[in-house]
Amino acid sequence: MTVESATYVNDLNASYPSGADSKNEGDNHITLIKAVLKATWPNMAGRAWRSLAAKTSNYSLAATDAQVIVPITSVGVTISTASAAATMGNGYVAFLYCSAYSFTIDPNGSETVNGAATLVVPANHSAMLICDGSNYSAMLLPMAAMVPLAGGTMTGLLTLSGDPSTALQAATKQYADTKMASSRVTISTATPTGGSNDDIWLQY
Repeated sequence: MTVESATYVNDLNASYPSGADSKNEGDNHITLIKAVLKATWPNMAGRAWRSLAAKTSNYSLAATDAQVIVPITSVGVTISTASAAATMGNGYVAFLYCSAYSFTIDPNGSETVNGAATLVVPANHSAMLICDGSNYSAMLLPMAAMVPLAGGTMTGLLTLSGDPSTALQAATKQYADTKMASSRVTISTATPTGGSNDDIWLQY
């Protein structure tokens, strides 16, 4: 019987076994297929991309949580990893998301995610967490349409983080109202004289 050497699914030879091979040696092929499946999809404790129960408090991903979808529905949630990256395995992937709140990814021990000890995922974003056997990478994806850097039209209101502090920052309504309240507006045919910062003189 011809039994190929294979580690992953792509290594399997679909031509084996041949019709001339002895049936009582079929267990070699079956054993190989089982080993290949377990190596290709390690730590699979359920079907791929199954959704876990929504997390409302901190949750620690287990090695058997490979290829799961983790919805987060509460504020202040931290997603950690229960075991060392070597145990979780190179190729371990989990998909995390939350539409209303930010959440934190905190790998096991001194392991890192995107080169840092922790990663805060903004609200309305998802994160694909990927293990390389030593540390983690997280690819962040927006869950809703974003305004393009080149410009676009917003259909709702935008709240800024505060008043502008440099010349090219956007001004809030609060900033404009405050400036107008402290300004003097003068309409006159005379040439502007005197005045203070923020005063407005209209000459006609």
